[in-house]
Amino acid sequence: MNALSDYKTKKVNQNCWMSLLLCPVLAQAAPQGAQVVSGQAVVKQSSQAGQSITTVTQTSNKATLNWQQFNVGPSEIVKFVQPASSSVAINRISDPNGSRILGQLSANGQVWLINPAGVYFGPGAQVNLGGLVASTLNLSENTKPYQLQGAVSAGNNSASVVNEGSIRTAQGGYAALMAGNVSNPGSIISPGGRIVLSGDKQNGSVSLSGRLDTSSAVSNSPGFIETSAALVRIADTARVPSTTGLPCKT
Repeated sequence: MNALSDYKTKKVNQNCWMSLLLCPVLAQAAPQGAQVVSGQAVVKQSSQAGQSITTVTQTSNKATLNWQQFNVGPSEIVKFVQPASSSVAINRISDPNGSRILGQLSANGQVWLINPAGVYFGPGAQVNLGGLVASTLNLSENTKPYQLQGAVSAGNNSASVVNEGSIRTAQGGYAALMAGNVSNPGSIISPGGRIVLSGDKQNGSVSLSGRLDTSSAVSNSPGFIETSAALVRIADTARVPSTTGLPCKT
Protein backbone atom coordinates (compact mmCIF):
# COMPACT_ATOMS: atom_id res chain seq x y z
CA MET A 1 0.00 0.00 0.00
CA ASN A 2 1.27 3.47 -0.83
CA ALA A 3 2.13 5.20 2.43
CA LEU A 4 0.95 8.50 0.98
CA SER A 5 -2.62 7.27 0.55
CA ASP A 6 -2.98 6.59 4.26
CA TYR A 7 -2.04 10.06 5.38
CA LYS A 8 -3.13 12.36 2.58
CA THR A 9 -5.21 15.32 3.72
CA LYS A 10 -6.43 18.53 2.19
CA LYS A 11 -3.99 20.66 0.23
CA VAL A 12 -1.97 23.00 2.40
CA ASN A 13 -1.66 26.74 2.08
CA GLN A 14 2.11 27.10 2.15
CA ASN A 15 1.98 30.74 3.24
CA CYS A 16 0.65 29.77 6.66
CA TRP A 17 3.99 28.12 7.42
CA MET A 18 6.18 31.14 6.95
CA SER A 19 6.53 33.27 10.05
CA LEU A 20 6.20 36.97 9.40
CA LEU A 21 9.67 37.27 10.86
CA LEU A 22 11.03 35.42 7.85
CA CYS A 23 9.25 37.41 5.16
CA PRO A 24 11.04 40.80 4.93
CA VAL A 25 13.64 41.32 2.21
CA LEU A 26 17.15 40.83 3.55
CA ALA A 27 18.58 44.16 4.69
CA GLN A 28 22.01 42.61 5.26
CA ALA A 29 22.88 39.19 3.98
CA ALA A 30 25.90 36.95 4.63
CA PRO A 31 26.56 35.54 8.11
CA GLN A 32 27.63 38.18 10.62
CA GLY A 33 29.11 38.33 14.12
CA ALA A 34 30.74 34.92 14.45
CA GLN A 35 32.22 33.78 17.75
CA VAL A 36 33.86 30.37 18.11
CA VAL A 37 32.88 29.06 21.55
CA SER A 38 34.27 25.53 21.31
CA GLY A 39 36.55 23.67 18.95
CA GLN A 40 38.66 25.38 16.30
CA ALA A 41 37.35 27.26 13.29
CA VAL A 42 38.23 30.38 11.33
CA VAL A 43 35.69 32.50 9.44
CA LYS A 44 36.82 34.40 6.35
CA GLN A 45 34.71 36.57 4.08
CA SER A 46 35.74 37.58 0.60
CA SER A 47 34.31 38.70 -2.73
CA GLN A 48 34.88 37.19 -6.14
CA ALA A 49 33.34 38.54 -9.34
CA GLY A 50 30.90 40.54 -7.21
CA GLN A 51 29.85 37.43 -5.31
CA SER A 52 30.12 37.33 -1.51
CA ILE A 53 31.82 34.19 -0.18
CA THR A 54 31.94 33.17 3.49
CA THR A 55 34.31 30.29 4.27
CA VAL A 56 34.33 28.56 7.64
CA THR A 57 37.48 26.47 7.93
CA GLN A 58 37.10 23.99 10.77
CA THR A 59 40.15 22.16 12.10
CA SER A 60 38.55 20.26 15.00
CA ASN A 61 36.11 17.41 14.47
CA LYS A 62 33.40 19.38 16.30
CA ALA A 63 33.06 23.13 16.59
CA THR A 64 30.36 25.41 17.98
CA LEU A 65 29.91 28.94 16.68
CA ASN A 66 27.57 31.68 17.89
CA TRP A 67 26.31 34.08 15.21
CA GLN A 68 24.50 37.39 15.42
CA GLN A 69 23.04 36.67 11.99
CA PHE A 70 23.21 33.74 9.61
CA ASN A 71 21.68 34.65 6.26
CA VAL A 72 22.74 33.73 2.74
CA GLY A 73 21.63 36.08 -0.02
CA PRO A 74 20.60 34.87 -3.49
CA SER A 75 24.03 35.54 -5.01
CA GLU A 76 26.06 34.51 -1.97
CA ILE A 77 28.02 31.39 -1.06
CA VAL A 78 28.68 29.98 2.40
CA LYS A 79 30.92 26.93 2.63
CA PHE A 80 32.23 24.88 5.52
CA VAL A 81 35.59 23.19 5.02
CA GLN A 82 35.81 20.42 7.59
CA PRO A 83 38.33 17.72 8.51
CA ALA A 84 36.07 14.80 7.58
CA SER A 85 32.52 13.79 6.70
CA SER A 86 31.98 12.98 10.40
CA SER A 87 32.86 16.53 11.44
CA VAL A 88 30.08 18.68 12.89
CA ALA A 89 29.71 22.46 12.94
CA ILE A 90 26.99 23.59 15.35
CA ASN A 91 25.83 27.11 14.56
CA ARG A 92 23.72 28.87 17.18
CA ILE A 93 22.07 32.00 15.82
CA SER A 94 20.56 34.79 17.92
CA ASP A 95 18.94 36.85 15.13
CA PRO A 96 15.30 37.51 16.16
CA ASN A 97 14.39 37.88 12.48
CA GLY A 98 15.22 34.24 11.79
CA SER A 99 17.72 32.88 9.28
CA ARG A 100 17.10 33.02 5.55
CA ILE A 101 19.08 30.78 3.21
CA LEU A 102 18.49 32.03 -0.32
CA GLY A 103 21.81 31.18 -1.98
CA GLN A 104 24.41 28.39 -1.76
CA LEU A 105 25.36 26.53 1.41
CA SER A 106 27.85 23.66 1.19
CA ALA A 107 29.96 21.46 3.47
CA ASN A 108 31.91 18.23 3.24
CA GLY A 109 30.75 17.41 6.78
CA GLN A 110 27.68 18.10 8.91
CA VAL A 111 26.19 21.52 9.60
CA TRP A 112 23.58 22.40 12.22
CA LEU A 113 21.67 25.68 12.02
CA ILE A 114 19.87 26.45 15.29
CA ASN A 115 17.79 29.63 15.45
CA PRO A 116 14.86 29.90 17.88
CA ALA A 117 13.23 32.47 15.55
CA GLY A 118 13.09 30.09 12.58
CA VAL A 119 15.02 28.96 9.51
CA TYR A 120 13.81 29.54 5.95
CA PHE A 121 15.32 27.99 2.80
CA GLY A 122 14.06 30.01 -0.16
CA PRO A 123 13.17 28.74 -3.66
CA GLY A 124 16.68 29.53 -4.93
CA ALA A 125 18.53 27.87 -2.06
CA GLN A 126 21.09 25.21 -3.05
CA VAL A 127 22.21 23.23 -0.01
CA ASN A 128 24.77 20.43 -0.44
CA LEU A 129 26.43 18.88 2.59
CA GLY A 130 27.17 15.69 4.47
CA GLY A 131 24.38 16.15 6.99
CA LEU A 132 22.00 18.94 8.00
CA VAL A 133 20.01 19.96 11.05
CA ALA A 134 17.82 23.07 10.80
CA SER A 135 16.02 23.67 14.07
CA THR A 136 14.39 26.18 16.38
CA LEU A 137 15.07 23.94 19.38
CA ASN A 138 17.92 24.29 21.85
CA LEU A 139 19.52 21.00 20.92
CA SER A 140 22.36 19.75 23.07
CA GLU A 141 25.80 19.61 21.53
CA ASN A 142 25.91 15.98 22.61
CA THR A 143 22.85 15.04 20.55
CA LYS A 144 23.71 12.22 18.16
CA PRO A 145 22.38 12.07 14.59
CA TYR A 146 20.46 8.86 15.30
CA GLN A 147 18.59 10.71 18.07
CA LEU A 148 17.13 13.18 15.56
CA GLN A 149 13.79 11.48 15.10
CA GLY A 150 10.32 11.45 16.56
CA ALA A 151 8.01 14.34 17.41
CA VAL A 152 9.62 17.05 19.50
CA SER A 153 8.63 19.17 22.49
CA ALA A 154 8.86 22.74 21.25
CA GLY A 155 7.22 24.25 24.34
CA ASN A 156 6.30 27.88 23.67
CA ASN A 157 8.40 27.98 20.50
CA SER A 158 5.95 28.13 17.60
CA ALA A 159 8.55 29.29 15.06
CA SER A 160 8.93 27.36 11.82
CA VAL A 161 11.52 25.67 9.67
CA VAL A 162 10.51 25.93 6.01
CA ASN A 163 12.26 24.49 2.95
CA GLU A 164 11.27 25.81 -0.46
CA GLY A 165 14.69 25.16 -1.94
CA SER A 166 16.89 22.17 -2.77
CA ILE A 167 18.63 20.26 0.03
CA ARG A 168 20.91 17.34 -0.78
CA THR A 169 23.10 15.33 1.58
CA ALA A 170 25.98 12.97 0.92
CA GLN A 171 25.44 9.23 0.55
CA GLY A 172 24.21 7.87 3.89
CA GLY A 173 23.80 11.36 5.34
CA TYR A 174 20.84 12.95 7.06
CA ALA A 175 18.57 16.00 6.88
CA ALA A 176 16.53 16.88 9.96
CA LEU A 177 14.11 19.82 10.10
CA MET A 178 12.91 20.25 13.69
CA ALA A 179 10.68 23.03 15.01
CA GLY A 180 7.26 23.85 16.37
CA ASN A 181 6.04 23.72 12.77
CA VAL A 182 7.84 22.28 9.75
CA SER A 183 7.01 22.63 6.06
CA ASN A 184 8.67 21.20 2.94
CA PRO A 185 7.33 22.49 -0.38
CA GLY A 186 10.85 22.05 -1.75
CA SER A 187 13.15 19.08 -2.34
CA ILE A 188 15.18 17.04 0.16
CA ILE A 189 17.38 14.22 -1.15
CA SER A 190 19.52 12.00 1.07
CA PRO A 191 20.70 8.92 -0.89
CA GLY A 192 20.61 5.89 1.41
CA GLY A 193 20.29 8.28 4.35
CA ARG A 194 17.65 9.67 6.66
CA ILE A 195 15.15 12.51 6.37
CA VAL A 196 13.32 13.62 9.50
CA LEU A 197 10.62 16.30 9.64
CA SER A 198 9.68 16.80 13.30
CA GLY A 199 7.08 19.21 14.62
CA ASP A 200 5.78 19.78 18.12
CA LYS A 201 3.99 16.70 19.42
CA GLN A 202 1.35 18.71 21.29
CA ASN A 203 0.33 21.56 18.99
CA GLY A 204 2.69 21.50 16.00
CA SER A 205 2.34 20.43 12.40
CA VAL A 206 4.37 19.00 9.57
CA SER A 207 3.37 19.91 6.02
CA LEU A 208 4.71 18.05 3.00
CA SER A 209 3.94 19.23 -0.52
CA GLY A 210 7.37 18.74 -2.13
CA ARG A 211 9.88 15.92 -2.61
CA LEU A 212 11.52 13.60 -0.08
CA ASP A 213 13.87 10.98 -1.51
CA THR A 214 16.32 8.59 0.18
CA SER A 215 16.64 6.14 -2.71
CA SER A 216 20.19 5.24 -3.71
CA ALA A 217 21.78 3.83 -6.84
CA VAL A 218 24.85 2.57 -4.97
CA SER A 219 23.31 1.13 -1.81
CA ASN A 220 20.79 -1.60 -1.05
CA SER A 221 19.45 0.49 1.82
CA PRO A 222 16.24 2.36 0.93
CA GLY A 223 17.01 4.94 3.59
CA PHE A 224 14.58 6.24 6.18
CA ILE A 225 11.95 8.98 6.15
CA GLU A 226 9.91 10.08 9.13
CA THR A 227 7.35 12.84 9.58
CA SER A 228 6.17 13.40 13.15
CA ALA A 229 3.97 16.03 14.81
CA ALA A 230 0.58 16.50 16.40
CA LEU A 231 -0.75 16.96 12.85
CA VAL A 232 0.85 15.73 9.61
CA ARG A 233 -0.47 17.14 6.35
CA ILE A 234 0.49 15.66 2.97
CA ALA A 235 -0.60 17.46 -0.17
CA ASP A 236 -1.39 15.89 -3.54
CA THR A 237 1.82 17.40 -4.91
CA ALA A 238 4.05 15.51 -2.47
CA ARG A 239 6.56 13.14 -4.08
CA VAL A 240 8.04 10.23 -2.15
CA PRO A 241 9.50 7.22 -4.05
CA SER A 242 7.62 4.03 -3.24
CA THR A 243 10.94 2.35 -2.41
CA THR A 244 11.43 4.60 0.60
CA GLY A 245 7.90 4.88 1.91
CA LEU A 246 6.79 7.50 4.38
CA PRO A 247 6.42 6.53 8.05
CA CYS A 248 4.12 9.11 9.62
CA LYS A 249 3.52 9.58 13.32
CA THR A 250 0.87 11.88 14.73
